[in-house]
Amino acid sequence: MNASMSDSSAGRAGMAAKVPPPQLTAEEITVGRYASAALWLIAGILAVYSVFAVWWYSSGTGVTTQFYPGTMYKLNGTWSSYTASGLGPFEGLYLAILVLGIVGGALLIVAGVLRARNVAMNRPPSSRRNVWMAIAGTALNAGAWIAGVAMVPWLFGQSSSQWCSNWSGTSACSIPWGSGTHNGVSLTWFTADGWVIMLGALTLAIIGLVTGRLSRNPSES
Repeated sequence: MNASMSDSSAGRAGMAAKVPPPQLTAEEITVGRYASAALWLIAGILAVYSVFAVWWYSSGTGVTTQFYPGTMYKLNGTWSSYTASGLGPFEGLYLAILVLGIVGGALLIVAGVLRARNVAMNRPPSSRRNVWMAIAGTALNAGAWIAGVAMVPWLFGQSSSQWCSNWSGTSACSIPWGSGTHNGVSLTWFTADGWVIMLGALTLAIIGLVTGRLSRNPSES
């Protein structure tokens, strides 16, 4: 009798284990796919927009420095060349950020447009090409965002502008955000609008990837 009860319990456990996971309705899949497409599209637009904004900012008594992706920055409202100002290593960084931001943003925009078109044309939910485009775009933008803050102190040290001399207190050559005194001028520095906008783009892109992943039934590859 105990053996019979054990067999019965094992049978019920086996049946419970074989119960298929809940299936999404066609409407839920459509809404989820449209949502992921919209998130990728917005993320891509923000990523491209971010590289035309300020990525690093310093302010003090009569001094305002704004670093943009590309080859030029503003010092007290006047455009200057990174290389001509002894900040040559920054030109490489900000050119890389410019390229990564635009290419990564473009990939997200294309992935969003293609996914929205596929939904409108009632094509199958699985589209590896669109997903991989979105992943690649997110990765490129993440690389730009990380480099935009992680490399700044080191690049100041590699420059020939004497920026790392005559500091009192903390230095922009040692930390990405802070305040200190340079040549008698009190300065505050931090990553600025473009870097923050790129963070928003990355957040939306990742949410879009998760939403797209959840907008599939378990049987779909």
